[in-house]
Amino acid sequence: MESGPVKNLSLPRLRRTRATKTPRDSAFLTRKIVSPDLLNPNGTLFGGVIMSWIDEVAFMSARRYSGRPFVVTSAIDNNTFLMPHRTGDHVILTSQVNYAGRTSMEIGVKVEREDAYTGERQPATSAYLTFVALDKRGKPAPIPELKLENAEDQRRHDEAVLRQRVRARIRTHLKKKYERAAKAEAAPGATNSTAAVRPLLAYPAPVMNLARTWWSRIRR
Repeated sequence: MESGPVKNLSLPRLRRTRATKTPRDSAFLTRKIVSPDLLNPNGTLFGGVIMSWIDEVAFMSARRYSGRPFVVTSAIDNNTFLMPHRTGDHVILTSQVNYAGRTSMEIGVKVEREDAYTGERQPATSAYLTFVALDKRGKPAPIPELKLENAEDQRRHDEAVLRQRVRARIRTHLKKKYERAAKAEAAPGATNSTAAVRPLLAYPAPVMNLARTWWSRIRR
């Protein structure tokens, strides 16, 4: 009995299931103390020191959430200073992931001033940072999907989505602005007058409307 040619049967490619993590899986808390060498001439903690601490704790959350050793800060925005820190103050920084895309994530950081004797805490600073996970070649790498467990997680996520849209539109606007500025500078007889550059500095109406929507949401 003759047998015909054996057909090359290929099995269907299995689709990888994306891992999931919760905001709690990324949560991080650290404490600092304000020493005299960190003060500015006004006798309060330098804002740049606080920003470095914020970036540091957000980095820890990003690495814990992504499960990758290489993560980089892509953006820092809405860094709001509510009250100063003075010598001897205890500073508590807490961070967690609010939103996770395919390779990037937004991390919210809350900074509180803690009374060294009573333990009373007061909100002092807050910020939102965007991190990108990288592989060993320095290329953006996939991260787990964010699993929302309660209403607070959903609120943080929804607000983060709005901020993400604002950032995307601002990036697009800035790219166009710099391209227009470069063309203007390269044009014959171009000048570097402030009047020529001022029209490029204003954000378009859609970006401002989206930003107002976000501010109205978080101020409720």
